[in-house]
Amino acid sequence: LVGAGWWSQGWHLPHLSRNPDCELVAIVDPSEHLRSTLNPNMHQLQELGKHYGVPTFRSHSDLLKSDLKIDGVVIGASHAAHHTIGMAALSKGLNVFMEKPMTTDSKEAKELLDAVTKAGKLFMVNNTANWRPQTQRAYDWVAAGRIGVVQHVSCYMGNSLLWLFEDPANAGWCFPTG
Repeated sequence: LVGAGWWSQGWHLPHLSRNPDCELVAIVDPSEHLRSTLNPNMHQLQELGKHYGVPTFRSHSDLLKSDLKIDGVVIGASHAAHHTIGMAALSKGLNVFMEKPMTTDSKEAKELLDAVTKAGKLFMVNNTANWRPQTQRAYDWVAAGRIGVVQHVSCYMGNSLLWLFEDPANAGWCFPTG
């Protein structure tokens, strides 16, 4: 797991560690002090390593240079770091599961697409909304023809996030903080 912030501590680490088909082999985060305005009780990198019984690294580069057997990476780092980490993982022949947004720049997204095509590896952007009951129900209705032939769909998922992007304490969401 690359990125040990709020979302990774609350979602990725617990789920990965409980999944019998997954072996968590390392946790990476460059931050000297993991913090979040959403969770005042953040665990620090060394604590996480001890809790999950895995080595920790301060950079994805150090992880990728290590002797650990790695099949893939989950990237839950700051948004602006997704491209760099994803490109490095793909260059090492790893599968990638990346948090959304894929990148903060469309050119970087195209570079990742080209790298995925060249590497022939799995690349997934997390979209957990796809698995919510209401989304599955909509899928089933469309697949069964229950609402007729769908010719066009326009969806919007909105949220008031100004608090997230305007608070300087949350810089890591847009800019690397490590």
